[in-house]
Amino acid sequence: MDADAVHIVATEFGFGLQCHHHPMNVGDIFCREEPCVSIHEADMMDMAMCDDVLGLPVTSRYGKIGILLLKQDCLSKVLAFCEGRQELFSPSFLSQVSIAAREMSDDFVEGADTCSDTQEKYRQALISFQSNAWRGPGDGRFSLYQTICRANHSCSPNALVGNDNGKGTFTALQTIAPGDEIRPSYVSVEVLESSVMERRQVLAQGWGFWCGCHRCMSEASCSRE
Repeated sequence: MDADAVHIVATEFGFGLQCHHHPMNVGDIFCREEPCVSIHEADMMDMAMCDDVLGLPVTSRYGKIGILLLKQDCLSKVLAFCEGRQELFSPSFLSQVSIAAREMSDDFVEGADTCSDTQEKYRQALISFQSNAWRGPGDGRFSLYQTICRANHSCSPNALVGNDNGKGTFTALQTIAPGDEIRPSYVSVEVLESSVMERRQVLAQGWGFWCGCHRCMSEASCSRE
């Protein structure tokens, strides 16, 4: 990874990424980074096939993600990231996460005395993973990057997150000067073309935050006038 391209800074939203020494021009690719955690959709499909062949109860989607995190010994890396606000996530997601935490506990914990605390830790890890892992189109992966995943979202992004042979990258969508915050979009182009309320709902329910980017603040202010 190009360590000089970006650095982590305090922002109004907690932490974010800032362009460091050199300006980035449109089309520049920078910050190539190996994921610290990576889960492929194919791995979850393999688990589903094994359950079916062995006649085992079907493990939920988030249960599969959690079990793969445990098998990769990645829980501590995931828990090092901040969680989204739980009251903003969809009730369906929170219910699925609670079920998944029990499934993880059933598979990896022996003894009821630590089961409750362990389930809560698993639940927190799944929420943190949902809040931070990059779910980019096309590569079928959920990837957690120590640096790239610190970037805050914007509905008017100045960078695009991509994948280059397994490494996460940024591509500049506009000129980014040293000191400017790097802000990709977490959501698809279709979501970006929707109304401010629709965008905010998607981000709140999927990532656990209420978008306060300049575009959302401007459009929300205009809608009140």
